[in-house]
Amino acid sequence: MPEYREFGTVWEVGLTHDEAQNVSGAAAAVAGGTAPYAPVVSVVLGALAGVIQAVDAIGWHNGVNVVGVMQTQLVTITPKFVSPVGILSKIADAVRNATGLPGGVVGAGIGAGIALLAAGPAGVIWGGLAGAIFAGGDSPNPGDVHANRGAVGPWEKFMLVTLTPNNVAIGSWRGYFCAERDGGHDVHANRPHILPWENHSLIRNEDGTVSFSHNGFFLVAENGGGDGSVCNWNRTAIGPWEKFWMEYQPDGTFALKTFAQGTYVSVQ
Repeated sequence: MPEYREFGTVWEVGLTHDEAQNVSGAAAAVAGGTAPYAPVVSVVLGALAGVIQAVDAIGWHNGVNVVGVMQTQLVTITPKFVSPVGILSKIADAVRNATGLPGGVVGAGIGAGIALLAAGPAGVIWGGLAGAIFAGGDSPNPGDVHANRGAVGPWEKFMLVTLTPNNVAIGSWRGYFCAERDGGHDVHANRPHILPWENHSLIRNEDGTVSFSHNGFFLVAENGGGDGSVCNWNRTAIGPWEKFWMEYQPDGTFALKTFAQGTYVSVQ
């Protein structure tokens, strides 16, 4: 029997490996429960059967957690050892406010606009309302990208949206990373939607680091990171300053750590 829990408008389904391989059976079991959102959640599970099985494989066949926010298109799927309930609970109110839907309305938009996120141990699903949740902060230049932080906090956590096997978008608390003017210039992480300037190539380097390319230009941490370092999207080759370690976080997000200086990318 799948593990099913509700936390206000946030819900979570825990599936074993066997349940992930038989999603229709798991969905039927959830639908038979008495929890308020169970019938809608069962439909979501059925629609995501292929992705559930893929993420189960990413997590070495140990099962998955499927977590979502009602009234929205925001759903996540992670390997069993990662549960993003905390981060989704924090943004549930913001998403609800952005959509204008009352707490009693359930299921609006579920099943539409869902996109596979993040190759690797923390594969996630992130729905089409992502840009609506990014708000707050006091930076005079919201969305500026720096590479000077010594630790990971909310501004240093990102979601990776897989658009194609080699193309991704990067979501921050402010919005999606944008290569301004289609690359060759600066970068801001404040866009509410994924359009061509927010569509980037993810390159996995032989040393285990990653790089990001857009229209022939690479994301760079100036001076390799450290005090005063900002990011631009204007380099034409991969060197130490264009390499980052991708560090997955317990809540299903990831951080980018500079290869040269060991500091973290941060969105202001």
